[in-house]
Amino acid sequence: MSLATLSRLSGLALILAGLLSSPGPLLHPDYRSVRDVLDAAAYWVPLHVVAMLAFFLTSVGFIGLYARQASKMGWLGLGGLVLTVAGISLMMGFAFTDAFVVPILAVRAPTLADPANLEFVFRGIFPVIAGGFAGYILGHIALGIATLRAGILPRLSGPLLTLGPLLWIALASLRPVGTLVGTAVLALAYILPGYWLWGGSIRQSS
Repeated sequence: MSLATLSRLSGLALILAGLLSSPGPLLHPDYRSVRDVLDAAAYWVPLHVVAMLAFFLTSVGFIGLYARQASKMGWLGLGGLVLTVAGISLMMGFAFTDAFVVPILAVRAPTLADPANLEFVFRGIFPVIAGGFAGYILGHIALGIATLRAGILPRLSGPLLTLGPLLWIALASLRPVGTLVGTAVLALAYILPGYWLWGGSIRQSS
């Protein structure tokens, strides 16, 4: 596969990731009781499946993003790619559990699905969850800085990749305005670099 084809495919993957990453934070119900899960039964699983697909497409897109700039990304870019993909993999596992295990528990073992009881479970896997978020955030920061330094994609792509996940996580609890702003910035962080990779403004590397 040629670099041009990889760039276009990864650009398309990032555009789709940006679009698919929006519904989850905006539509996900507050998980304060088992009733919240049951009330959202019609869209609970599809919402999480879309989120997992967005995570997967982000990983695919970032591989092409790195490949397009590999000659100028250095160890910072490579490290950012590894951290991001590793973090996303861990977050996908958590999303899978949230999508398919929690609804079953809500119906068959509601006591176990109660958030107060799940806290004991989450304590056991907290290092995995924390590691996923840490890899996701630090990987984006490293890739954003390396992209800015590489100077191949337009300069706005670097700051967007760096700030997008930070704002998304920092504003997630400030519903609805904070969630909307954070989600919009994260979507732009993927869609704009994706568009540039797909066929927009890319400087030729020497």
